[in-house]
Amino acid sequence: MSLIEIEYVMLKHLKMQPSELWAHPFYEIEYLIDLFKKDQEEQEKQQKMQEEDQKKQSSSMPNMSSMSSSMFKDAKSALGSMTSGFKMPSMPK
Repeated sequence: MSLIEIEYVMLKHLKMQPSELWAHPFYEIEYLIDLFKKDQEEQEKQQKMQEEDQKKQSSSMPNMSSMSSSMFKDAKSALGSMTSGFKMPSMPK
């Protein structure tokens, strides 16, 4: 990495001021960058694992749209059978 790239990472991601950055010896800065890279890689791995877990969970769940449409049809038929025996009252004259 060039000095500009290192400075960019340190200033942006680690929220350091330039004076804080250059107050350290360069080998410490390199060490911090290596730790930052390792941390980023671990976070990416964890994110990928979470995405795979979510895909597995969503594929194992039944199709909700077909379930909701069948539930709606069942409710409609049950409601229709309940209301077929009722008559509207007649208005008195």
